[in-house]
Amino acid sequence: MVSQKQRRLWTILAAIAATMWGISGIMAKALFDISPAITPLWLTQVRLITAGVVLLIAAGISKQKPIVTLKNKPNALVILAYGLCGLLPVQLFYFIVIKQANASVATILQFIGPFFVIGFLTFTHKQVMRRLDILAAILAFMGVFLLSTHGHFNQLAITPAALFWGLLSAVGEASYTLIPVNIVKRVSSMVVTGWGMVMAGLGR
Repeated sequence: MVSQKQRRLWTILAAIAATMWGISGIMAKALFDISPAITPLWLTQVRLITAGVVLLIAAGISKQKPIVTLKNKPNALVILAYGLCGLLPVQLFYFIVIKQANASVATILQFIGPFFVIGFLTFTHKQVMRRLDILAAILAFMGVFLLSTHGHFNQLAITPAALFWGLLSAVGEASYTLIPVNIVKRVSSMVVTGWGMVMAGLGR
């Protein structure tokens, strides 16, 4: 059973992670403005490969057996799917929207991802959504509508491309959340994330 202390720690870590993600978006926009040579794909690959290698080294030092994990074919396939269908789109599409619009728009669009998760779980498990979930989803998509149109039905306040990639980044976030659910029960999350990042960074 999860203790109150653990729950508090996880909440703090989640808040820090969300804050750092937002800061990374602001920094990415600054990089895109500084040099046209820095593209969303290049930045995504550098981030993923660098972070993945660091995590795998840390996993190896702490004896979490990253090489052994990858030798298991079912594990390797799940991690590959996690990297290419989760980690890659959630970062690449996010940066594309930042380049075309800004970090605020990219973050708001991406953060409707949890509602795709709720929809998927509701459909696959044949469960009725809670009223609170329905209300939250309606408010979230109303927010996206207002962000995209500023309340005008006949025009977009952001480019169609930014809206398209932003919604795809939300789908990527849903995949990023759902794909590793089972594998992290038997394999270190550090190993799964590390290999997923490396595979996503190398795959394009």
